[in-house]
Amino acid sequence: MTQNDQHGHPLSGASAEARDHYERALGLFRLYRGDPLAAAEAAIADSPGFAMAHLLKAWLNLLGTEPSGIARLRRSRTASAAATRSATCSTRR
Repeated sequence: MTQNDQHGHPLSGASAEARDHYERALGLFRLYRGDPLAAAEAAIADSPGFAMAHLLKAWLNLLGTEPSGIARLRRSRTASAAATRSATCSTRR
């Protein structure tokens, strides 16, 4: 079953638990509290094909001030693209 975010948008590749981690990550990011990156990574660990969680991780690394974040950004972007291709192929079957 496809999960939806709090606004009703579908989150392909996400389990209910991954969706909850993702929503928590977004909330932490909006409040500048806690560790939104850890919550995004928990979403990915639960559902590796969850493209939006990979994109959130990429975005959080892009916003960081550490130069090593750029390499992590690129890996997250690549993982998101792979998850998106996988989801697109499975919906076309």
